[in-house]
Amino acid sequence: MCLALAACGDSTPTTAINTTPPVVGTAPVTPFSPRVFSVVTADAATSVTNETTLTPGTDAQTPKLATDTPAAPGIGNNWLQGVPCKAPCWENITPGKTTPEEAQTLLKNNSSFGRFEINDPQIANKPVLINLFEANNITSLGFLTYHNEPKPAVVEIIKPLVQPYLLKDAISIYGVPSHIIVMEKTNKMGHGTGEYKTYFVYLNQGLILTNNYSENTNLNSESQFNEVYFFIPGQKGLDILDTQDDMIGKNLVNWEGFKDIKYYCRFPTETGTKNCN
Repeated sequence: MCLALAACGDSTPTTAINTTPPVVGTAPVTPFSPRVFSVVTADAATSVTNETTLTPGTDAQTPKLATDTPAAPGIGNNWLQGVPCKAPCWENITPGKTTPEEAQTLLKNNSSFGRFEINDPQIANKPVLINLFEANNITSLGFLTYHNEPKPAVVEIIKPLVQPYLLKDAISIYGVPSHIIVMEKTNKMGHGTGEYKTYFVYLNQGLILTNNYSENTNLNSESQFNEVYFFIPGQKGLDILDTQDDMIGKNLVNWEGFKDIKYYCRFPTETGTKNCN
């Protein structure tokens, strides 16, 4: 699973009990290590669960987040104000502490979601995904991940759909980042595209803000971010995140204030990292 999943937005969904959940899988049942795909309609009093067995060997796929549909106010805005909790907590779910069962209960009782799906590849070292959806059962609102092993299982990563914000909005609540990761995106030939994927990392708070910027960008407090990750605070959480996004942690550098985008850009080498310049 790659972290390059885009999202942004702001609208208010209506709570709906989906008594006829959409078909989520049509592959034939097989007795060999099946992958379980569950659909749960989120409602404080009612839940509907369907399980469809999919062909094994096909990795769990993280949904592509909608970029043209706004997120609900309770999801798109409150996290930045520390409501109902501050990072790494999101909607009362805390990476490293909340169990998958507890997370599912919280999601069922949260009227901001229409339903969620549990996609378990049942493959060693592959994360289980809890995919979140709007009441219309179509618009993705993000995902949570966890591993079944080792026990006890806990939520590890949360990536909700959020509105675009300015970096100064986050700084007013969480302060400046502790670290930053900047990597130039490449094309199929391995050549640089002049576009830089940037991660503003709050390592000890379990929070990452991301966006893509052009090579002429001078980072400043007005720089916009449109993706957010909550993870287990500290190096442990970053290592888990690392395995799911092309070893981004290898390019982690200390935050030294607002600079030209290329100042922070790194690429991995056999002995460490090298400045993109």
